Amino acid sequence: MHLGLDRLLDSSTFSADAGWRKPSPRIFRRALADLGVEAEATVMVGDRVDEDIAGARAAGLRTVLLRQHRHEDDPAGLADAVIERIQELPALV
Repeated sequence: MHLGLDRLLDSSTFSADAGWRKPSPRIFRRALADLGVEAEATVMVGDRVDEDIAGARAAGLRTVLLRQHRHEDDPAGLADAVIERIQELPALV
């Protein structure tokens, strides 16, 4: 809310509220439940392989590794796609 983004979001899930931290798949499942969507119909965009991508994959989400602000490699190939800038996302999905 302090950034003014809350009006643009349907839901937000915070580890302090959920009781789990990434990469636990439970926090991703909680977010899915809060949104009322299925994992297979959801794409997680994250910039950390171990926390964002691995956790989302374990929960059954499709994943996109964003390298705009962090340049992590994905040696295990966990991400379904890798993008350099967030502006590439609409064409991808």
